[in-house]
Amino acid sequence: MNKTFLALSMFAVLVSYNSQATEDTAPTRDPYTHLVNEVKTNKYTMSVKVFDGNRANYGYSPVVEVKVPTDDSHHYVEVKIQNIFDGMSDLKYKLVDNDDNISEQDYSNFLFHQYTPSLKLYPRVMRHGEATLETRADNGIKCEFIGLYDGMDTKRIANNFFLNDGDKYISKFTCPSEDIQNNDMVYDIDWNYGNDLYQAYAPKQLTNGYRVVFLEGDKKLSFDSVPSGVKTPEVYLSSSLQELKPGYIAAHQMGVNLDFKYFIDPTIPEYDPQSERITIEKTIKATIDSLKSLGYSPDSSRVYSVQQANVIIRHGKLEGALAAGIWDQELNKNVLLISDSYNSGLQQKVNKVIAHEIGHIIGLPHQNIQLATVMSEYPDLPVGIKLAPKVGGDDTVENTIFSYVDAQSLQSLVNDQD
Repeated sequence: MNKTFLALSMFAVLVSYNSQATEDTAPTRDPYTHLVNEVKTNKYTMSVKVFDGNRANYGYSPVVEVKVPTDDSHHYVEVKIQNIFDGMSDLKYKLVDNDDNISEQDYSNFLFHQYTPSLKLYPRVMRHGEATLETRADNGIKCEFIGLYDGMDTKRIANNFFLNDGDKYISKFTCPSEDIQNNDMVYDIDWNYGNDLYQAYAPKQLTNGYRVVFLEGDKKLSFDSVPSGVKTPEVYLSSSLQELKPGYIAAHQMGVNLDFKYFIDPTIPEYDPQSERITIEKTIKATIDSLKSLGYSPDSSRVYSVQQANVIIRHGKLEGALAAGIWDQELNKNVLLISDSYNSGLQQKVNKVIAHEIGHIIGLPHQNIQLATVMSEYPDLPVGIKLAPKVGGDDTVENTIFSYVDAQSLQSLVNDQD
């Protein structure tokens, strides 16, 4: 009996020892590698927006900025890109909340090291006297990623990369300025987010969304001439309104070769001493002629029923705007809505506010107010601003609406349709 007890005791000790040895020698799982594999295997992604959907946020208020340091000892320009992340909390639930072996600190470190955006400035030479651009160079100016910053301008680091869905963050880059040229050289701003985890909400914004021109003494692209010796960057949108996905009922893009069949609603009287209809029809004709002068093939005609029209022009209630180009979901048509408080026909001439809204219906986004464009917040172009020159030899039409910046955005619509 003693021998049996001794044998059993030794067996128990041996089993206990082997079990402990197994626990001691079990391989330790690396949290970062595990998270990388989980994301790759399950194809987890999160969306990154540049715009928050506010109408003022897709052109009037810059979300991509380029600045030149005032200190001449700095041989670089700074590029800032607004980022709004969507999917952080959902990803955390999938990767952390259901795995006791992954800590929130592991998750923060993973997100930080996965966010590796890159950016280049690709030069395009503007043809002398024209609004079109030469094919861009193959080799761009490579920029350095400095970091991601929150609304308090605090740089997020590995142990503090917890990002809130919907909050605005800024990716900062610096680009060497030695080779940057002024005025007739424009630069495509191209970037990516580094890997498959971070996906652009509107992909064309990355490669065909924004351009920057460095102005000095030139008034071709801006309202004002820039003093000599002062290099002033101006960012403008080269993508269409459709590609920006503004997130509200914006007009549906009809393109540069649109067939503009418009119905003028009875809310706009047919005859009165200061007829808005005269102004509206003059403005439509001027806009269509301007497109033709730039080499496109649009057409327009007034129709006399809603059913025949693809654009309805009428009065209505508007808050904080004189007019708006919108999509009416009930009619399934574009509507050019003029505020009840605004009489667009007072001067009975081409009205740039109406032309601005037709620009949205064509597919153009807003532009920075500093730029010479009918798509800025104050669309009346000052005397002396250069309009985009005519393309071709048709002497029956002329461009009275679109500036150099507008002409480049119009060309992007052609690229969208290709």
